[in-house]
Amino acid sequence: MKKRINKYQYGIDHISEIKKYKKVCKNKDRNCQGYLQWRDHILRLIETFDIEKLENYRRYCIFQEGIERHGMNVFLSIILSFVTVIISNNPNTERGWFLNWSIPVSSALVSTIFITVTYFDYNFSKSFYHDVAEIVKEKIESLPEKEQLKIKIHLENDLITSNE
Repeated sequence: MKKRINKYQYGIDHISEIKKYKKVCKNKDRNCQGYLQWRDHILRLIETFDIEKLENYRRYCIFQEGIERHGMNVFLSIILSFVTVIISNNPNTERGWFLNWSIPVSSALVSTIFITVTYFDYNFSKSFYHDVAEIVKEKIESLPEKEQLKIKIHLENDLITSNE
């Protein structure tokens, strides 16, 4: 019998979890009344993870947070370049003053709204991964010292092997 492969990374649907996180942050989730209930929800999602999977998942969240941060930097640079090109449109005296400035100004306004909405969505994703990484770290630190040593020994072995 073939083992069923879960289509979600670590068995967690991050897209729907980010949506839930967004609702919790905006205090619009009927099922989850605040951060602590959301935190308990995340702890239930990761309760079956062993120590190595917890550490790998924590690193995954840190990596995803970095991707979100860098992705937004690239996105903002592209949008600002686009807005600059539109605004620096050479005025065509044949069209008249209103047409010369209405297109660049309306484009800048739409771009500003788009950037603002996208920026707040980005902040929720980045914050989601940051918060989950913190929750996983707390979970790891709550485990017995013997379990935590498995990660330390594994990391030390990796350092020794990489230095050889």
